[in-house]
Amino acid sequence: MRKDLLLTKPTKEEFIHNIIFAFYDLFKTKISKESACLIYAKFALETGYGKNCYNYNLGNIKENNFKNHYVCLHNVWEIENGVKVVYQPPHPQTWFRCYENWHDGMKDYLNFIYNNYKPAWEQLMKGEPEQYVRELKKRGYFTGNLQEYILAVCSIFRDAMKNNNYDTSMSELKENEELFEKLMWKNCKPNECVSLTEFLQMLES
Repeated sequence: MRKDLLLTKPTKEEFIHNIIFAFYDLFKTKISKESACLIYAKFALETGYGKNCYNYNLGNIKENNFKNHYVCLHNVWEIENGVKVVYQPPHPQTWFRCYENWHDGMKDYLNFIYNNYKPAWEQLMKGEPEQYVRELKKRGYFTGNLQEYILAVCSIFRDAMKNNNYDTSMSELKENEELFEKLMWKNCKPNECVSLTEFLQMLES
């Protein structure tokens, strides 16, 4: 079913907070700073730092199952046989997955890479931006220029690593890990994305 477009642009702080939570929810372990920043770098490049992120689809994942909810974007381009081709709705190339919140979108993105791009996932877990991009390109994740993509992701990655958003979030997570387990994953709305501010308010209540 086609859904309405909803612009979902997080701040860098919100993004890093929520990717930590989504990763912990899926794998019951803490994501490294390098991996979290690499996920952010790719998101920032693909969506213009969130300016073109709709319905919590942080990886711009296409929707190929017509039974699921999707949104249509205009001016979607792909490089086909060396030529830039632009698609408009209702062409299937303009169909993208949509989600109800960041937590669902991030979990699906992580599952998507983990299940479909294992060599890339290995590089993601190592926090290796150049090799991560190369492995994604090898398996057809994107059709743009490889070197331009590498340069952009590496640049954003380096800037993200200088920021203390990850360290702040992880410190708060460690301090409250036992209660975090009880409240975050066993609350009455387990599939909703909960910010650190909301979480700490829960601890105080």
